[in-house]
Amino acid sequence: NLERIVDFGELPVFEEAATFPAIYFIAKQINNQTVKFSQISTLKFEHLEKLIEQTSIPLFENAFSGDNWSLKGNETHSILDKMRHENILLGDYVNGRINYGIKTGFNEAFVIDEDEKEKLIALDAKSKEIIYPYAIGDDIRKYQVRDKKRYIILTKVGVEISKYPAIFEHLKKFQQQLESRWDKGNHWWELRACAYYDVFEKPKIIFPDIAKDSRWAFEEESLYIGNTAYVIPIKDFFLLGIMNSKSVFFFYSQIAAVLGDISKGGRLRWIYQDVIKIPVPKSSEKNKKRIESLVIQILTLKKLDPKANTSKTEKEIDQIVYELYGLTEEEIKIVEGA
Repeated sequence: NLERIVDFGELPVFEEAATFPAIYFIAKQINNQTVKFSQISTLKFEHLEKLIEQTSIPLFENAFSGDNWSLKGNETHSILDKMRHENILLGDYVNGRINYGIKTGFNEAFVIDEDEKEKLIALDAKSKEIIYPYAIGDDIRKYQVRDKKRYIILTKVGVEISKYPAIFEHLKKFQQQLESRWDKGNHWWELRACAYYDVFEKPKIIFPDIAKDSRWAFEEESLYIGNTAYVIPIKDFFLLGIMNSKSVFFFYSQIAAVLGDISKGGRLRWIYQDVIKIPVPKSSEKNKKRIESLVIQILTLKKLDPKANTSKTEKEIDQIVYELYGLTEEEIKIVEGA
């Protein structure tokens, strides 16, 4: 019988080891007592037993359901259950169409900057036929993609490399490393096979695989994404607004894996198997149009000025999303407090 969990997060309990220590109290007996959970946030205490009692919260049965334990109080579980109730999971909403970014196997060869791009095109104008705009996870921000002037040399399987002599000479500088890749194409200059190159050419929603907050963006034009991000080939401004809302961030922060302590700047892992569990709320056509209109306003402003302050409009979206999930004033305070 599990009786208590005491979690020290990433506190340096052991000074010389990077660990995430926790203490589990287990009794060799069966009873119906509630499991208690304590999150310890400091090592500056006089009596650990007193601190454990002061920070204890009860964990109810639903905390241990599903694939992962959710070590939160009953109020949080109530909000998560309400958000899940009769809503559609993201994975079903997009029919599973969430694709990983491009894996080159050796970015130093295939990912280039503006100067290198211009140099290759100056040497051979045909080079521009297989050079495309490229972004990594860190470039993706809420509602926008930062222009880092990155590009990818897209030598797909079957490319006639002899047609692009400047690019071939560039890649030959890395031939040894490219030959040693286990996931290359049929020849050392080729990228690994990919069945969904076309999604990068279409309108798409994109998001990074590691981030401190919700950072979902939309890109209309051709843009290839690195393997530190995901792409959903869909033009859906309602979904974009939902994914960037405080409600969704609260939900996801309770179910996702965390690198470090989220309350101290730790980062969430936005990975496929967890992201597909985000509930997308049902909505009337009126509310859907309201969110779409507000998202378009944000995208327009961000396009004109990447530093534009859109917090007021984002707050309007948050309020509508709270309504869609049916959250009460008290529940909204918990969401915003988190």
